[in-house]
Amino acid sequence: MVIALGTAAEHGLLNLFRKEKQSVWDALSCKPWRRHPISMSPCWTVEYAEPELTLKARLETPTFWRVGRFMHEEASWHVIPIHHPAAKPPNNDPGYEKTLKLLSKLRSLGAV
Repeated sequence: MVIALGTAAEHGLLNLFRKEKQSVWDALSCKPWRRHPISMSPCWTVEYAEPELTLKARLETPTFWRVGRFMHEEASWHVIPIHHPAAKPPNNDPGYEKTLKLLSKLRSLGAV
């Protein structure tokens, strides 16, 4: 399991895995992550890896990224993006309360 502290870390890790010829897919929807054009530009650090999957949305639904050699096989890595500790309201999770609930849900699903 890899915990990505913020959206830039999430996007950067997914880019790194894809460069290493790994498949990346969303655990809940099984939708593959495909780098969009912004992922190739220097501006990728200010964009979500997947615009519909904001950190807020991930905290409300127990989902994360699966990473492995081939899609839908046993994942080698689980990437769980959470709010960066320096995030300011309203884009933060005081005391990591929501994050801990998410990790608890994922544990009950056997993901962590």
